[in-house]
Amino acid sequence: MKTNEKKGRRAQRALTAAVLALAALAGKPAMAIDVDAGDYTALPPGTNLGLLYYQHVDRDRIYARGNQVSGGSLGSDVGIARYVHYMKLGNFTVDPQFLLPFGTLRGTNNLKALGNTIGVGDLILTATGELSRNRSVGIELGKGRELSEILGSTRRVAEGVGSTAATLELARRAEVEMPIAEQVHSVLTAGRVTRDAIRDLMERRLKQE
Repeated sequence: MKTNEKKGRRAQRALTAAVLALAALAGKPAMAIDVDAGDYTALPPGTNLGLLYYQHVDRDRIYARGNQVSGGSLGSDVGIARYVHYMKLGNFTVDPQFLLPFGTLRGTNNLKALGNTIGVGDLILTATGELSRNRSVGIELGKGRELSEILGSTRRVAEGVGSTAATLELARRAEVEMPIAEQVHSVLTAGRVTRDAIRDLMERRLKQE
């Protein structure tokens, strides 16, 4: 087990070094910005970004419905390497990008069955931009427009509007709490003010989940 852990750490350090080297050798002037996860701001065309998201967690107890169900330890290191390139597409700025998830998992004692491994996920290719249908609906709601008015003024389908109710129904059947989806649904269908929805989420009582 110790040999596997050492190999996992070496592989993780090598991957991290490779991502940082890729970002350093992108060939464009570097710039640092503050990123707000709740907003999207297009950077100047030609801008390249190399980012690394990383989380380390150690757990020594596992809970289900508020009760401890297992002992042992479970450690995990999870990350996403991301590269973004901004470019012009007609009159719009878009950002084709790739995301590569990776991670390690280490279980001991009663949690050993959960694994002791390292892996890399599938490469994800995506892009965001001003043509996003769900984002456009959110922006218009933020301006104070009614949902029916927004949907009636476009022929495009914002699939997130309809799928929110379906998600909550599945969560209800599975007896799973989904507070974010609940607040999104209330904003969409009950006219709830976004600021109030965010406040309720931030002030939600902490508990084992």
